[in-house]
Amino acid sequence: MVHSQEPYEDIELECSECGEPFTFTAKDQKFYEEKDFVKPKRCRGCRAKKKERMKKY
Repeated sequence: MVHSQEPYEDIELECSECGEPFTFTAKDQKFYEEKDFVKPKRCRGCRAKKKERMKKY
């Protein structure tokens, strides 16, 4: 994975679930990069709802 260079800046993303914009903070970007996570597709609210749905299985 190619790592971006600091400093990170807050960026606006659009939630793939509800379509609302959400901020991917500089702090979160650094955390995601350190863990080799891909950037989020869903806002925090929709991620929490998905996590609850997945608990049922």
